[in-house]
Amino acid sequence: MAVTTIAQQVTSIIGDWVPSEYPELYKDAFNTIADMIPPDSELWANDSINTSTTALTNSGENVYKILRVIVNSRASKQVGYNDFLRGEDTSSIYYHSGNYKNPIYSWSADGILVWRPVGKTPTIYYWQYANSTDFDTVSSADLIGTLNGFPKEARLAAIIKSGINILYTKISDAVQEEEDAELLQMLSAQMQQLQQWLQAELQRINIPDKVIGVDKGNKK
Repeated sequence: MAVTTIAQQVTSIIGDWVPSEYPELYKDAFNTIADMIPPDSELWANDSINTSTTALTNSGENVYKILRVIVNSRASKQVGYNDFLRGEDTSSIYYHSGNYKNPIYSWSADGILVWRPVGKTPTIYYWQYANSTDFDTVSSADLIGTLNGFPKEARLAAIIKSGINILYTKISDAVQEEEDAELLQMLSAQMQQLQQWLQAELQRINIPDKVIGVDKGNKK
């Protein structure tokens, strides 16, 4: 049987795996890899990426990864929400409402994407994080419609990360259930191999080994 689906690829690297037992772990893996890819990376340059010309509301940065926001034909800079609010004060040197040459955007405290200058329609390029929708049976070669825009070059890294997440949980369960030392040693060795493989894969596709983004402490 050809290895084609997400579930089949994960199974091929870690052995038996039932997606319904750990439904969040492979989704978290795709989200983690997406967060590690800088918004301006060429990996996001694909035809299936999501776009919007209206505000993304009641969502926030835990639902969408913003790749770029174009306002007045210019790329906007993401700022923390505190800095955004400083620019709303007309008496402040940071006032930005009419600054057409240097547009900015931010997530409001209510989870709404806001931008300046006002009165200009933005074009928002974004990736939507994996949520409650299962996609383990989707072909790993075609995630369009399920995870629109996820870079095909990064899919193997997400598969490997899925395996790491699942093995970590299996090791934790084995410790709690006082499984024999031989099983724990085998699982630990397997996870170490996957971690090394993931590092090599991230280097191959030039993804930084850390999460990229605005300081989360400045988002409100």
